[in-house]
This record gives sequence, C-alpha cells and structure tokens, in this order.
Amino acid sequence: MILSSRLGGNDVVTKTIDHVGLNPHGMVVSPDGSTIYVTCWGESRMSVIDVAGSGSRESIYVGWEPAGVAISPDGSTVYVANHGSDSVSVIDTATRTVTKTITVNKSPLRLAVSPDGSTVYLITGGWAGGEGSGVSVIDAATGTVTKTITVSDSPRGVAVSPDGSTVYVTNSTYVAGIWSGSVSVIDAATGTVTKTITVGSSAYGVAVSPDGSALYVIEFYPGSVKVIDTATRTVTKTITVGSRIAQIAVTPDGSTLYATSPVFGDDEIASEWVSVIDTATGTVTKTITVGSQPSTVAVSLDGSTLYVTNYRSNSVSVIAAGTPTPTPTPTQAAASTDASTSSMSNANASASAGADSRANAAAVAAANGDRTSASNANASAAAAVPAVVSAAANGNPAPAAYELAGTGVNLAIPLGAVTIFLLAGLALLLRRRQAQCGAGSSGGRSESRW
Repeated sequence: MILSSRLGGNDVVTKTIDHVGLNPHGMVVSPDGSTIYVTCWGESRMSVIDVAGSGSRESIYVGWEPAGVAISPDGSTVYVANHGSDSVSVIDTATRTVTKTITVNKSPLRLAVSPDGSTVYLITGGWAGGEGSGVSVIDAATGTVTKTITVSDSPRGVAVSPDGSTVYVTNSTYVAGIWSGSVSVIDAATGTVTKTITVGSSAYGVAVSPDGSALYVIEFYPGSVKVIDTATRTVTKTITVGSRIAQIAVTPDGSTLYATSPVFGDDEIASEWVSVIDTATGTVTKTITVGSQPSTVAVSLDGSTLYVTNYRSNSVSVIAAGTPTPTPTPTQAAASTDASTSSMSNANASASAGADSRANAAAVAAANGDRTSASNANASAAAAVPAVVSAAANGNPAPAAYELAGTGVNLAIPLGAVTIFLLAGLALLLRRRQAQCGAGSSGGRSESRW
C-alpha cells in the first residue's frame, strides 16, 4: 500500500512558528517551498522565514499596515499591498530589499500576479467604505499602474485563472444596513467587467481550481463557500461551514479546500480553527485547531504543506499530512479477526482454569481447618480478578462474569471485584459507542478586516 505524503483528510499541525511579528496577516509561499513571506500588519514589515532549512528569519520594512502579498511565478519578486500608506512595495527576493514603491489608490488590500508574471492585479478601497474601490492593473516590468478597473464597492479578494485570461474580484457592498456579495468577472485582455455574479452576502476570499473550471468564493456571513462554474458563470453549490470564514486556498490537485475562521458569532469572538473541505462531496471533513484568529492560508506548490497566519497569537501554524493508517485487505482483516477471537478464547479458558484451581484449593484448605492455607488460597484466587476484568474489558463480559462467580473467593473480594467488573463493562460500552459515533460522523465547525 502506498501512503501519500500530500495534504488530505489526515492533516495535522506539525509545528508552530512563534514570534513571527505583530499581527501576521498576508502570506505567500515561494515556488520552491523553501521560504514563506508574512506581512505583519502591526509593525509595517514583512517577515521572511526559511521553512526548509535552518528556520532563519529576516525582516524587510515596507509601508504602513501591510496586508496582502503575492509572488512572481519564478519567485524573484514579492509584492506587498500597504493598506495604510496607499502603496505597493516591490521586493527583490535575492537581495531581500525593496526596489520600488508604487503609489496606488486608497486602501490597497490584496493582489495577484498573472501566470506569466507580467501583470499584477491590486484591489483597492477594500475597507474604505467604497472610497477608491477598484482594480489597479500594474505592469510588472515598469512598476507603473496602466489601468484602473471599476468594480462594486469594497472589493475583498482577487484571483487569476490558470491561463491568465480572466480575473475574479470579490466584493462586499453595504447599502441601507444590508450587506450583499458579488464577483466581478474581468477580461484580462480588455480590462473590462464582462459579468457580475451575485453570491449572497459579504464575499471575501477567492480561489480558482487548478484546472480553472471552478471558482470558490467565501461568504463571510453566515459562513459558507460558493462554488461557481466558470464556464456558465453560475453558482452550482453552497458548502455550509458553520462559522465565519475569511480566506481560502485549494490544493494543487484540486481535491481539498482550506478555509480560515478568524471569528465566530455576532460578537466576533476570536476562533482557532481551519476547516478542511472535500471538493468532490462539498462537505467539511475536518477542522484543525491552530492559533488565535487565523487569517490567511497558503499551500506549497508541491501540495505537501499548509501554512496559516494567526493574527492574534502572532504565529504561523505549519500543517502537513499525518501518517495514514493503512486499510487492511479483506484477507488481512479476516486473519486479524480470527487471531483475535482465538486469543480471547484462550485467555478466557486460561482465566477459567486458574480460577477453578484456586477456588478448589481454598475450599479444600478451609475444609481441613487450615486457615493460613485458606487465606493464601483466597489471595491467589483474588489474583485471578484482574485477568477476568481484562477479559471483560476486551469485549467478552458475559463469560467473564461466570468466571468471576466461580472463583470461590470470600465475600469481601467479590464485592470489590464486582465494582471493578461494572466499571470495566461501562468502559467497554463507552468505547464501543465512541467507535460507532466516530465511524458515522463527518462535519466541520459583522463584518471584519479579514
């Protein structure tokens, strides 16, 4: 049996990188998987962390309140959206220096790079109540804004199709006390909005499937993922998560989605989990506990590692595939069952024989008036109790009860043994019940800056 090392249903937190910086927000993984770049909203800097080798860290100071971050396909350039200073920092990853600062519209939030690396798409006005809302198209070679595309108020997320032909922007519009969510579909060649898709309320994070056929859009409140067919540009499915989710990432094979839940409830209490979603079934298969207020989630290009920034706990959770439990073949399962049954039968027989022997010895000694021998025999019979209780706890309580009754132990010993036996039986019942529940369960678990 081949065990996959890729992310899937058995993911676990393997490491927590602490003291990343104040309020880690955006994050991107280098194409070779060796480095993560994390923006620190509260410190106006970006942390560069070696995750493949020594774990060394370096700080690059950028603009005020750095939010979104993106990297060129070749890994040579990183772009940071500085929400508070209305700019984009361009960073050379080889020298780890800011080579250019581009002035843009108000409140830049998130950005995405085209597959060929020639164009950067930046959303602005995301938290500014609609002021300056739009998409700035930046020429990566010259570092200049070549076009501004008008979309709905308060854009929150941006993604580019794998072939680079289409740009998707999520929007959350607030009118007369009501939030409404939408997706602006932009033709990259002409820079025009060709369609606006309604997706409920508060559209936030967005991700495109690796083959470009599906678009996944976060509905922050009440907490769901809208699945959009990119060919028909219609919502085909709604995946209920059950908590307020903000950002999303998809594995390179397209099988799994990961959604962060920074807060939950009307009071926006900080949460600590990431929801794992099966794209084939459209269901939440697991929740993974991470740090406080997880904000951004990113998957390495080889699909082996997931990284989550934890805004409140100033850390990054590293998630990898756990060791799967091999599923035995029918022949192996049958052999295991037969061996287990045989072993239990032998154990019960042994316990029964020992109990009978000790009980007979106690009876003979008592009949002969040998108090010392009787006492020793009773103690020996009492020694059989753990074996009997063990047999009961391992799944055969009824025969064990008869074994206990036939031990011939004096009255004080059976009373204690019965208590132990009942506790063992209760433990067995709970164990079986838990196994049944575990086998049949699957599921997972306002407006904010996420």
